[in-house]
Amino acid sequence: MRLLVDQNLPRRLVPLLESAGHDVMHTEDANLAKSSDPQIMTWCCAEGRVLLTADKKLTKFFALRLLRARASWSLAIFGSCRPDCSTLDRQSAAG
Repeated sequence: MRLLVDQNLPRRLVPLLESAGHDVMHTEDANLAKSSDPQIMTWCCAEGRVLLTADKKLTKFFALRLLRARASWSLAIFGSCRPDCSTLDRQSAAG
C-alpha cells in the first residue's frame, strides 16, 4: 500500500510500515510539511497514496470534498490516541 504519514505523526512510523511491505513517505520527505490540507490531499490523490493523520480537521474537509468532487481520496485518521512507536517496534521485531 502507498502511504503518506502526516506531520502530526512520528517519522518513526515510516520504517515500521516499510518493514511491513508498504511504500511509505513522510510529509517532510515529500516537501509537504508546510502545505495546506487541500494541497496534501491533492498530492496524495495524484500519487495514489493514503494519508495517515491524527488531524481531526481533515475529517470534515474530506467529507465535504468527497461530496463535491469526483476524486477518490483515501484517508486514515487516528483518533484521540497516537501510535506508541515502542509498542510497534516490539511487534515488528516479533514479526
